[in-house]
Amino acid sequence: MQVEDSTLEKAVFGVFRDQQLVAQQGLAFSDLQDSWYQTGLRTDDLRDAVRVLLEQEFITIDSRDGGMLLTLTQQGAQRATQFGIRLSRLRTDLRDTVTLLRARRRRSPGANAEAAQQRRQSDAA
Repeated sequence: MQVEDSTLEKAVFGVFRDQQLVAQQGLAFSDLQDSWYQTGLRTDDLRDAVRVLLEQEFITIDSRDGGMLLTLTQQGAQRATQFGIRLSRLRTDLRDTVTLLRARRRRSPGANAEAAQQRRQSDAA
C-alpha cells in the first residue's frame, strides 16, 4: 500500500488533535509512537511522517530529558485545522481516509490468514 504524504500528515495531526495540543505545545516522541499504532500505519511510516512534517515546517524537534519533543508550529497548527473535508480536496481526503481505514483493518486482532494474505498482495500492488 502506498501511503501519501497527506495521509501521513493527517495521521500525525490526528494524534496532536487527540492529545488536544495546539501551536507551540509539544508532544513527546514516545507518546507519538504509542499513539501511532492506532493509525494502523507502519513504524516506517512514522519516520516518514516526521520527515514530511519537518520539511514542511509544521513541527520542530527539540531534545529534552533524553527524549525528543515534537512541537507544532503556528504553520502546522493552521495546516492541521485545514484538514476538514472541502470539495476542492475531496479526492485527497477520501484517498487518505480509505488508506487509514485499510491500515487500521490490517492491524485488527483476529484477522484470518486469508485476509492477511490478501492485504499483503494489495500492499505489493
